[in-house]
Amino acid sequence: MKADGMAVVESRAKLNLFLEVPRKRGDGYHDVETLMREIGLADRLACRPRDDDAITLETSHPGLARDADNTVLRAARLLRDECGARGGLHFRLKKTIPLGGGLGGGSSNGAAALRLADQAFGTGLSDSDLASLAARLGSDMPFFVRGGLALAEGRGERLTALDPPPASFPLTLFLSAIHSDTARAYAGLRLPGPGNARTHRECLEALGAGDMAALDQAAFNRFEETVFPAFPELDRLRDALEAVTGRRIHLAGSGAALWSVGRADAVRPAIDANPALQSLRKSIGLRVVETCFAVG
Repeated sequence: MKADGMAVVESRAKLNLFLEVPRKRGDGYHDVETLMREIGLADRLACRPRDDDAITLETSHPGLARDADNTVLRAARLLRDECGARGGLHFRLKKTIPLGGGLGGGSSNGAAALRLADQAFGTGLSDSDLASLAARLGSDMPFFVRGGLALAEGRGERLTALDPPPASFPLTLFLSAIHSDTARAYAGLRLPGPGNARTHRECLEALGAGDMAALDQAAFNRFEETVFPAFPELDRLRDALEAVTGRRIHLAGSGAALWSVGRADAVRPAIDANPALQSLRKSIGLRVVETCFAVG
């Protein structure tokens, strides 16, 4: 797709429908087992060639760094250097996915930048080639090269692509200005111990059966043990949402976004009528957004 003479791609978010941390490895990292599903919430990344060799980024998002460590810029430079391409690129990023929400926005933006840089430089890389480059930038970035549904293991870099079932459940996201990073989520995490780790099997079966209620019950995120205690307002938000909506409210990844199965319109009136939630809405910038599993 093109707009204003720029190539444009959607940079979609993801949900960790299941996330277990079974053990700590000898190299200091943790093993994870997580079931990731691409969702419709998306940023938009546009790209055009430059007349010089610079690779630059513009965005209106005030909290997003535009220096050399930005994932979009790192991805484009890596592809150019590895492929021996010449020339510069200018990117324009419109953010919708919140920072620090655990929805994978930064990694998704990096994967989108790889695709756009591949098109702009005419390098013709395969999905496998792009995923290999993505793995050098972040453990969950290869997932966003292919999207869909996948099981990630190891540090998150071992991906098993799964066929997404045809059912596209309505989902409600509860987004805020709270920012939780991965290091904080791991801090103080109590590991389940040998033989006690949860498995993703029930969650995957619920997806395959198109059973929203079963998915709601099978969803699991080990990071809820550390993220909610670290952010009392987020913990209060979760409790208040469960009380007024009658739904289970889940943590998204290692960040601060929350989600539930079902339509947003079914719970907005109850949220709007609750004084505690209105107070939280003002203090943390609560937004209620409906989305679904991404298709295509």
